[in-house]
Amino acid sequence: MRGFLIGRLCLAAVPCACATASAAPNVYLVSQSYYEIREYTLDGRPVGTFEVPKGTPSDYGVLHDAVVDHRGRLQVFGGNDEAYLTTREPGQATFRPRTVPAWRVTGNLTHGGIAAFADSVFAIDQGGDDDIPNGILRFDLAADTAAHFAVGTMYKELNLGLDGLLYALDFYGGEVHVFDPTTTARLRTIPLGPAPGPNYNEHDALAVDANGHLYVGTMNGQVQHLANDGSLIEAVQFPTSGILDLDLLPDGTLVFTSRDNAFFVTTTSLEEARMFPVGPGNAAGFTLGFSEPVPVVPEPRGLAVLGAAAVSLRRRRSNR
Repeated sequence: MRGFLIGRLCLAAVPCACATASAAPNVYLVSQSYYEIREYTLDGRPVGTFEVPKGTPSDYGVLHDAVVDHRGRLQVFGGNDEAYLTTREPGQATFRPRTVPAWRVTGNLTHGGIAAFADSVFAIDQGGDDDIPNGILRFDLAADTAAHFAVGTMYKELNLGLDGLLYALDFYGGEVHVFDPTTTARLRTIPLGPAPGPNYNEHDALAVDANGHLYVGTMNGQVQHLANDGSLIEAVQFPTSGILDLDLLPDGTLVFTSRDNAFFVTTTSLEEARMFPVGPGNAAGFTLGFSEPVPVVPEPRGLAVLGAAAVSLRRRRSNR
């Protein structure tokens, strides 16, 4: 396994080897308890904050996650006992909420993934009758309808891979189910096995590259690179108490949020990472999305050269 050492400090006004700017979408940090989204550049500069109104009047839940679809619409997943999807059109300030009966999600901070493909938005549904979970909800925005699939399985997280497939992490973090987002047919199951590391350590966050390789964040702060059959390629320990959410860009930029109210920017090589605190503190932490649609590409286009200033964290190699 490879561990991280705190390296040199990169200041915003001082160029250094870990601070070369490049054009990229901004990061949306979804404040789970404050009903707001904070926008940052990938080099940690704050851009602004905007509110996301509750989707149901009596909701006392949290905001779970957000994604920008291919039409530039911001889709936000929120609520616990009365879960909802709320949509903001490009250039607009207001949101339109949608919900379905008995849509429920636990209050766990790492539960509640969302994904967008064409005119469909996908979100987990942990509710249902007789303790049978409802699986995954698919909203067809063109037809303004919603329907369930994968009923009977409880999920905690999902994400659209850069290979164009939908990946859903089961409730216990032990396997990933892969779906065709057009037909919703289940294509295969990827067993993850136990998450390596000390003590209790679940798989919690998930992103997938154009080759079907998985990047998984764990409860104890590891990012694991897994082959498309679930076998471990490498595990990198980050200086954080736990990873809440993780997303990937086609150029290889990997971004994740931590339980320590910070976000990290690295690449799929996991060679170097930079940590950006995003205080003031937020007891529930942040999940994340990007400010622009993430294109599905046939293959990776190389690694990103990351932008300006923050704490640089350089890994130390050791035998696994």
